[in-house]
Amino acid sequence: MRVNTDIKLDEFKEQVCKELKQFTPLGICFFFREGGKEFPLDCDYSLQALVSITNSKKKTSIDIFLQNVTYVASSSSSREDSSISNGSTSIDEKNEMFQAYNRREKVYKTIYGDDVKSYSHLVWYIDDIKETNPGSVIKFEFDPAKKQFQRIFIAFDACIKGYRFCRPMVYLYATFLTGRFRVCLIAATGINGGKGFLPLVVALVDSETVNNWEWFIWNLTEVVGDGRPITFLSDRHEGLLQGVPLVYPDSFHSFCYYHLKTNLPINGSDPRYTLVLDLFQEPTYALSPKNHAKAIQKIRDLNCDWVAVYIETIPPESYVNAYFKGCRYGRTSRTLAEALNNWVMIKRKIMVMMEDRCEIGANMMTPLTPEYEEKLEALQDEGCVTSSYTRHMDMWRVYGFPCSHALAAIRKIKREAIDFISPYFTSDYFRKTYLHAIHPIPNYNRPVEIKEGDIINPPIVKKQPGRPAGKKDSK
Repeated sequence: MRVNTDIKLDEFKEQVCKELKQFTPLGICFFFREGGKEFPLDCDYSLQALVSITNSKKKTSIDIFLQNVTYVASSSSSREDSSISNGSTSIDEKNEMFQAYNRREKVYKTIYGDDVKSYSHLVWYIDDIKETNPGSVIKFEFDPAKKQFQRIFIAFDACIKGYRFCRPMVYLYATFLTGRFRVCLIAATGINGGKGFLPLVVALVDSETVNNWEWFIWNLTEVVGDGRPITFLSDRHEGLLQGVPLVYPDSFHSFCYYHLKTNLPINGSDPRYTLVLDLFQEPTYALSPKNHAKAIQKIRDLNCDWVAVYIETIPPESYVNAYFKGCRYGRTSRTLAEALNNWVMIKRKIMVMMEDRCEIGANMMTPLTPEYEEKLEALQDEGCVTSSYTRHMDMWRVYGFPCSHALAAIRKIKREAIDFISPYFTSDYFRKTYLHAIHPIPNYNRPVEIKEGDIINPPIVKKQPGRPAGKKDSK
């Protein structure tokens, strides 16, 4: 079969299935043989790497083998009429469910590899990251006696360099994975000159503990330790409450507004529930201590004194605009970090995203990024000079961007607004954020057999703290 050298894996599958009608793209996978060993072709980069190797050897073709991973379950017509009932599910139905589960696991293993062996592949993966992305920060720990995985920390060089041109604000987030070993993923995310994220660090740990958070935060200094005071935004896990001020004494730590709101001590069946949650926005965004106190009083007026008392136990300097000493650029929740959570499992998506944003930055023609260029125009249209100097300076401090009244004052002194706007909002900084790329990590050289000295056993499955996932509020 003749194909283009820049073909993507999904396109290659579709082309194969057009030739071989009995297969479907979701039901096949590819591999090639080299030196008597088999190597999977499971992503665009492994396919492109094979093409590059073929070209370098001045070959015009290469043998790629196809494997059918589709398993067809037995039809219901083959079921015996005299099935033995056990409760509400027959034995035949249970057997079919068990068989279906085993078939699914076989498909997953064929496509994604062996869960257990994947921990041993970390040794190879780390070496390849260092070779293909020099300057990356990687910390890998395992129990040397039991050869058991403990935790790993990965920050790619491109992301470290990109952070220098992002606002000094870092989202910290942890989530539990749903795989066989249920490890905990911890991530740190930056924010670019628009309204998008820049992935900084991904770590896997056995569980979300104080010790693991402190370990993560100490290692984070090698990624974001450029001397700028940082604003951290996270939930209130004890590891963060202890670790952030310990490692970054000059930083500012903001609690996630959404996390605070969903943990207010009021039952969802209470008729005042929705109103209390809406009113909680007022003390959070208040620009003066007086307005903050008034907002809490509104909750008391609903005869929800216990909620007001709970709010007053939260340090106001950690969530209220009037008291927060750093700059959050108008951001009060971790929705950006949680968006990364949907991306971070797929490294290829992040690489494509960074490449796309590099191209977007190259096409920007305005001094500011499009989002803030539009915001600037809207504010300039509505601005007027007022005497309320303190209030408007507070808004500038909170949002990191001049308000409409400040822009009117700037025009009055015949200056350009761009001279008073932080460079973090400029197109130039956006371009520099995505100037460097995460280089692909080819897997054609991944060992099929693991050497005895390189074997890493998976972690012990632990019951994770907190409520079950189906009942848990967002953190």
